Amino acid sequence: MIDLTGVVYDEQTHKWEKYSALCGVVFQVPTMSGDKLRISTMQEIIKPNTVKRIQGYGLPFPKDTTRKGDLLVAFDIQFPEKLTAAQKDMLRDML
Repeated sequence: MIDLTGVVYDEQTHKWEKYSALCGVVFQVPTMSGDKLRISTMQEIIKPNTVKRIQGYGLPFPKDTTRKGDLLVAFDIQFPEKLTAAQKDMLRDML
């Protein structure tokens, strides 16, 4: 069975710097109705290829338009191309 009621927020996959992915952030996502939904990741760590499912904010079900599918928010974590030796040492000490 194919779920056609889910919507992926991929207007531009939400691109994050490492700090936001590790420490959390609050941001807004546009919904199908045109509203903005406030999303918080303050209590979690976002890993590469994470997809967050928001129930009830996707497309209406074809046979019951009073119900809605899910909105999927995909995250793209940005990593630097290279690190200096000092940066590597600092990361090693912190982690």
